[in-house]
Amino acid sequence: MSLLGTLGSARREGSDAPTASEPRRRGRVHGLALVGRLRQELLDPLMRGAYSLMLNSVATALLGLIFWVLAAHVRDSHQVGQDSALIASMMGISSIFQLNLANTITRFLPRAGPRTRRWVLCAYAIALLATAAGAVAFVIVVPGLTRGLRFLGHDGQLAAVFVAATALWSVFGLQDAVMTALRRAPWIPLENSVFGVLKVALLPALAVLAVGHAVFVSWMLPMVLLLAPVNYMIFRRFIPAHIRRHPEARPVAEMLPSRRIRRFLLADYLGSVAQQATLALPTLLVIALIGSSANAYFYVPFMLVTSFDTLFFNPSVALVVEGAFAPDNAAELVRRIVGRLGKLVLPGVLVMVLAAPLLLLPFGASYSAHGAAAMRLLALASIFRIAVSLFAAVARVQGRGGVILGVYGATVALLVPLIFVLHVPLGIEGVALAWLLANAAVAIAVAPSLVRLLRAGRRVSAGRVEAGSRSPRHASAAASQSALATMARLRAARRAAPPREGTGVRWSAMALLGILASVAALVVSFPGAPSGVRFGVLLTFLCSAPGTALLGALEPRTARVSPALVLVSGLALAALVAQVMLLLGAWWPGIVLPVAAAGCLVALVALRRAARRAQPEAAR
Repeated sequence: MSLLGTLGSARREGSDAPTASEPRRRGRVHGLALVGRLRQELLDPLMRGAYSLMLNSVATALLGLIFWVLAAHVRDSHQVGQDSALIASMMGISSIFQLNLANTITRFLPRAGPRTRRWVLCAYAIALLATAAGAVAFVIVVPGLTRGLRFLGHDGQLAAVFVAATALWSVFGLQDAVMTALRRAPWIPLENSVFGVLKVALLPALAVLAVGHAVFVSWMLPMVLLLAPVNYMIFRRFIPAHIRRHPEARPVAEMLPSRRIRRFLLADYLGSVAQQATLALPTLLVIALIGSSANAYFYVPFMLVTSFDTLFFNPSVALVVEGAFAPDNAAELVRRIVGRLGKLVLPGVLVMVLAAPLLLLPFGASYSAHGAAAMRLLALASIFRIAVSLFAAVARVQGRGGVILGVYGATVALLVPLIFVLHVPLGIEGVALAWLLANAAVAIAVAPSLVRLLRAGRRVSAGRVEAGSRSPRHASAAASQSALATMARLRAARRAAPPREGTGVRWSAMALLGILASVAALVVSFPGAPSGVRFGVLLTFLCSAPGTALLGALEPRTARVSPALVLVSGLALAALVAQVMLLLGAWWPGIVLPVAAAGCLVALVALRRAARRAQPEAAR
């Protein structure tokens, strides 16, 4: 071999041999690949919105943790319990009287086009007026009925500040929904981080100045300060840019797979009320049944666990926004979210269960001692709550308001009785156990539908990959257009078709049972009826008539209904009425039940007549 050949061989062998810089080079390559994958993820509007909202949850939770740790050290447990009840009441009232506008915004605003600015202003005005009215009613009625909130009725200045703060809190929450719907979710973590930092900075200063209810005031002031700059950005930058990118405006009637828009919005609103009731009632019931100090030990772990839940609830909001642009891809959107984020849920729950005393220790040794067991039970419910949240998000995209109402109504219907039963022997641990049992039961009920949805998304994804392997982009675009055209034809045919058969028992038969049960309930409402007969008749009435009337009003074109959904809907309505009576201190079942029976009787008779009139028209 020549000298040049020998040198060339040696050079090649040296190049193949590993060098000292090879590990660094490989690490750099892996780092660049990771950055590339992250950049690719952020180009996807679904994942960009999901990650932004999750980052917002992390920042809010961490700053909230610091805030409540600081509150526990600068105020005693009684003061923390009072102010936490004020904050929980403010959020609960805002959520109920906000009229579900946050979900409506994320569902319809993405395709509003030039009407975007007008819709946002109308939503703000409605939320302000409705929430202010609800807060005034709360201040007038509830403090006189609940010992734990009696201080609110004795302080007129605090009551006025509470009403104003509750009304503005609705706008503060809606502006996040507006930014999410406009695909500006990356701004939300910045906004709420500033809010959290200002809370932490103001609390010790207000405590030093001996300001009354310093915890509540330090929560309220930063919210007021941030309203103007955030909405300036929304109306001056975000909305004009959104209109330029999406100038087309679709009528609301074309954004859902049916023409029952008002019924969907009503059912979605009632479902949202029930969802918020599940968050507000545990704290209010603890402070009313056990006391302010016990509420402090319950509220801190409850706040930590629900903050963790929010971390995984927020991707479902991004799913609704992207589903507004492509409602036929809901199954694929869910599959992508579960595939990327689902693996984080179980480790997070395991950490909270195992390290509950350590996580509560920064609040003080008493919080760790009294709240660890409750936190473990609350954390176990997170898996079930996240599954239900994804299921409800898909139902919202598909326009299935009755399903949303049934899911969250069933949760309330199970939660409240369990709290009343279990708090007596177990205290706050019993309330936490009621939370776990109620959420687990509802999640098990919706699990089969969610599994079928995920499998459908996997089949759709596999079909797209196969189509892409046969031909490149043009074939995929043609297939998508063909699928959309097919879905449009199917929707038109379904609207013109006679009432759907569905599954279960015929609605007319359930309505007849409800009418008979309503009449029997009216009869046994009079004095002298045997207690055993009275109990059986009223139970039959509650399990049949209210749910049948509600489903008949929400789904007038469905010929058959599920008895389980009728049962759940009826019990949910009964639980909501019972909650209102308990909170108002007006326990009048002897008056409410006859009125409810008469109302159901009239509604069912009217719905049966309407259904009979619709049958000849469908036959023609």
